[in-house]
Amino acid sequence: MSEYKKYNHDLRLDGKTAIVTGRTSGIGKASAQMLAEKGANVVIVGRNPEIKDIARSLGDRKRK
Repeated sequence: MSEYKKYNHDLRLDGKTAIVTGRTSGIGKASAQMLAEKGANVVIVGRNPEIKDIARSLGDRKRK
């Protein structure tokens, strides 16, 4: 499998909002974590009853 050459590894998403469905496991979980690490405010949707704890694990990015 070849790596996509045009991907910007230094991509920053500060000030952007991402909505991720199915966040509580698998690809959704990994995507939400990556987006949060890049600075995005992440909105998560899932059926896991522990979704509040999962959201907290992404970090707090309160708007000022």
